[in-house]
Amino acid sequence: MDTVIEKKRFTPKRILTISLITIVAITIITISAGFELFSYEIDKSRVTIKDVTYGPFEDIIMANGTVEPKTTVFVNVIEGGMVEEIFAEDGAMVQAGQPLVKISNPNVSLRYMTQETATIEQINNLRNTRLIIENTQRDLNDKLYLQEKDFFEAERQYKMDTALYRKGVIAKNNYLKSVESYEYHKKRTALIKTSVVKEIKNREQQLERLNTSINLMERNLEILRKNRSNLTVKSPITGRLSSFNPVLGQNYNSGQTMGKINVLDGFIIRAFVSEYYINKVREGQKAICYINDNEYELTIKKVLPEVSNNEFQIDLGFNSELKDKITRGQTLSVKIQFADKINAIRLPKGMHFQSTGGKWVFVVNNNQLEKREIKIGRNNNEFYEVLSGLQEGEKIVTSSYNDYKERDKVILK
Repeated sequence: MDTVIEKKRFTPKRILTISLITIVAITIITISAGFELFSYEIDKSRVTIKDVTYGPFEDIIMANGTVEPKTTVFVNVIEGGMVEEIFAEDGAMVQAGQPLVKISNPNVSLRYMTQETATIEQINNLRNTRLIIENTQRDLNDKLYLQEKDFFEAERQYKMDTALYRKGVIAKNNYLKSVESYEYHKKRTALIKTSVVKEIKNREQQLERLNTSINLMERNLEILRKNRSNLTVKSPITGRLSSFNPVLGQNYNSGQTMGKINVLDGFIIRAFVSEYYINKVREGQKAICYINDNEYELTIKKVLPEVSNNEFQIDLGFNSELKDKITRGQTLSVKIQFADKINAIRLPKGMHFQSTGGKWVFVVNNNQLEKREIKIGRNNNEFYEVLSGLQEGEKIVTSSYNDYKERDKVILK
């Protein structure tokens, strides 16, 4: 019998054919995937294209500043308490020492009264002590005066009896009594005089110390009486009152700021600059502001290095008087220049820098965008200074690259 031979499904020829087809398919898929990976199409209207130019480059930054008074003095509450009476309004011109607000604080008032009463009592006690010392000193002077008078009388009698005794007019016994009285009063006068002089010196030292203490207590009393007036808040200086909004019945703590006085002796511009420039901005640097399309020179007077919200503060002073041309709170545009103007290749600023960090850009070549590495130097509000990688007249995309920055080639439709 004949044997049935089973026909093979995968002959060498068929296997070779399937393999070739598979290889071709994989190749096509790989090429397509690679093309999709490294190329990207984008509508031309969705990108911003600008020219690379050559021209004047200024190493500057622009900032908006606010006009502030050159001198500002804060109005602080010395003794805390409740607002009882208001004497001035916000924005008013006030004179130095002018009452602004009366503060009510019974505890403070009682404390001042108690201290004042105690001080007055101490002063009176010291004055009474001084009076006693002065009276004692007068008694000693009187005692010395009487003793000197007795000595004078004894001396006169002694001299007279001596002359009479020598002439034999009086008895020897009477003469000896005169001699004895004279010697007694002489020695007693010397002793009392020495004692009184010493006592007077001590009394004078006591009086000097007492007078010093009394003067000190009187000064303390004056300070106490002055402190009692601290319950009335007064203007520390002549100027315009601002940020002053007390309300009747409102409580303030001791040392709390109630407002401020703007002294009208000139203005400054207070501006905030990006922390990127904190190592470049220095006191004494020149700047320019624009008022009604006119330029005015400024000088940086103060740089505060503390950074807040990615910015730091600078104060700029005017190099000329502008009282009639500016007002407090006015916003002005300020240009700070770090170096002289030069000619350079200029790359317009845009969102491209955030996408690449300034290391490369997309250059427009016909309808394609090509990556190109660049090197940039300084920058200002409008341009980056190009050190290498770009030429004048080339066009680059300045809008964000985030959607296609991983592509090597981008096609503009």
